[in-house]
Amino acid sequence: MDLELIAEVLHGASSQTVLEEVLELVMEDLDAERGVILSDIQSLEILAYHGEESLKSMFPFSREVVRTVIHDGLGVVSFHDPELPDSYSVKANGLRSALCVPVLRKEKTVGILYFDTRCKANAFSEGDLKFVTEVALLMSPVLPEPPDDTKPIRRPGIY
Repeated sequence: MDLELIAEVLHGASSQTVLEEVLELVMEDLDAERGVILSDIQSLEILAYHGEESLKSMFPFSREVVRTVIHDGLGVVSFHDPELPDSYSVKANGLRSALCVPVLRKEKTVGILYFDTRCKANAFSEGDLKFVTEVALLMSPVLPEPPDDTKPIRRPGIY
């Protein structure tokens, strides 16, 4: 997990190509099947995507995991669970593991980093979550500014 390489790639750049390169570097480290960088948490605009191209426009990701991260402002590692409220999309896409973290700037979620795999359950660890959280910190300055109506994150127990 080479944070220095990722920081070097991100330094002074914000182009689509750079975001795609960072996404691929992180995916290689995680051994993830698919990954996405989302911005504008209202519309979940895809800034960079790597994975099966035919699924890109369908948002084939666990909406429940993404909603939880947006709401709490905390990263999560999720494993295949048939009881998930989002079980239809999880089952339909064959997801077995997902990792998702917010990209925060000034207490606002300005983006989301999301990775998943259909290959094996328990594919991502707490160490992977920490690594992707550090990548999100590096990425924060290069993502577009959120709309003015973006609400500060809500942390559990703090309102």
